[in-house]
Amino acid sequence: MVAEATRKQIADKGAFVKKAFSPTLDLSVLDERIVTVAKQEMAKKEAKQDIYYQFDEYIKAKESKERKVSKATLTVYSNVKGHLQAFEKYRKEKISFASFDFNFYHDFIDYLTFEHVHMRRQEVLTGLKLNTIGKTIKHLRGFIKDRVKRKIITPIDLTDFKIPEEECDAIYLSHQEIIAIYQTDLSAHAHLIEYRDLFVLGCLTGLRFSDFSR
Repeated sequence: MVAEATRKQIADKGAFVKKAFSPTLDLSVLDERIVTVAKQEMAKKEAKQDIYYQFDEYIKAKESKERKVSKATLTVYSNVKGHLQAFEKYRKEKISFASFDFNFYHDFIDYLTFEHVHMRRQEVLTGLKLNTIGKTIKHLRGFIKDRVKRKIITPIDLTDFKIPEEECDAIYLSHQEIIAIYQTDLSAHAHLIEYRDLFVLGCLTGLRFSDFSR
């Protein structure tokens, strides 16, 4: 059996023999058994090279206790995976790790900018904002680099995968405006007092909404 595994150029002969051998194995069908097991191993190897399988494994690792991240960040990872799946469906061409080159980057940016359909407050919209696209590229790069470091895939040149971004207008209330809100008489709407106080507290601490909510 080992000799046959060598002839078939099976790399891990020990694992192969362990899977293929049984006390009742009929030597007359040995070659057929070898081919069957080899195909099974090849299918398993190909499945592990699937980008979405690897993305799920990447997210699971982030969810583990040792590397716990917020639910909001996990949602971002899931969104990146969803964007890739939507792009794959849009261009009708399967995405693999070999797909990631400059042409892919350019087409993916165009798709996210002008073609990607998403929901926002029950309204169907087309195209994402530049900073959202930048966040997608940023986390896609992080995912690819992680798979390379773990030697799951061969190194990929991400030099051209620039992260687009634009400055956002910082909208905030002045100190005088916050005081005016805090001093507003809400005795006729007593149920709003608690919410007003929480809003003012949020303004004064500057915490982002997710941290403030916790």
